[in-house]
Amino acid sequence: MSEMENLDKALRKMGDLAQAVAERELPKILDRANKGIVQAAAKLGCPVREAGGGGELRNSIKTSIEQRGSKAVATTYTSKRYATYVEFGTGPVGQKNHDGVSPEFVPSYSQHGWGIPADEVDEADAERYGWSKRTYGDKDYYMTSGQPAHPFMYPALKNNETKVTERVKAGMCREIRKVIKK
Repeated sequence: MSEMENLDKALRKMGDLAQAVAERELPKILDRANKGIVQAAAKLGCPVREAGGGGELRNSIKTSIEQRGSKAVATTYTSKRYATYVEFGTGPVGQKNHDGVSPEFVPSYSQHGWGIPADEVDEADAERYGWSKRTYGDKDYYMTSGQPAHPFMYPALKNNETKVTERVKAGMCREIRKVIKK
């Protein structure tokens, strides 16, 4: 066997080794990078009510990892229904103020203000948001034209793509070196 054939054989084995390590270790490495970088950035960027706010939305930000054949898919998410309203804003105010929102997503905003039953809103919140109170029939409502966007999920990923890639690459190299040293 020639030196070139030996080199080709060795390179094929290295490729097979790298593939095996990737299939076994990539999900764990990607999951750690996702939690350490993207989830952390989303939590840091998530708005929290100052006084008395429990950080319910921030605490709901989770991650998951899914193996799809030889690929691993990491997801950062929240199951809070109102998260989209925070991320993209609402109403005419949100449409005018949505810097930082994904350019690939075009929300449809209500073009009219609306009333929120006063008995469903904390009075201090209504005051903080500058909502006026109106009475219709025998019921009080706080009137709003929406809220500006406060993106926290999209920027957490978009602003950290390079960091995640570098961390995954470093982790994979570390795992391959471990196997080679054995």
